[in-house]
Amino acid sequence: YNAVESDLTVLSIEAQIHYKDKHIATVTEDSLNILIPGHATLTSPKLHARSDFKHAIVLTELLSAGEGLLDIYSTLIGKVDEYPIELAYNQLQVPAYIHSG
Repeated sequence: YNAVESDLTVLSIEAQIHYKDKHIATVTEDSLNILIPGHATLTSPKLHARSDFKHAIVLTELLSAGEGLLDIYSTLIGKVDEYPIELAYNQLQVPAYIHSG
């Protein structure tokens, strides 16, 4: 959701994904061009995460359950109109549904 009147363009995202307080994956997308008009809601295109196998047991629990609540700590780089921004965008207890395919 873009809460301001001006257009927001997301150019890159760096996100750390946690499950049960353990880091399980990282999203690094540095060639985006996602335009979110002022006061609009938008769903991003599919983004890809790299798994962190340091906490493989917790990751396996999530995959076996097929769902869980994730904490996502993100930094967005972009611009509001033509002005560059760096924005922390954190989402806690995000429902995630895991499926193969």
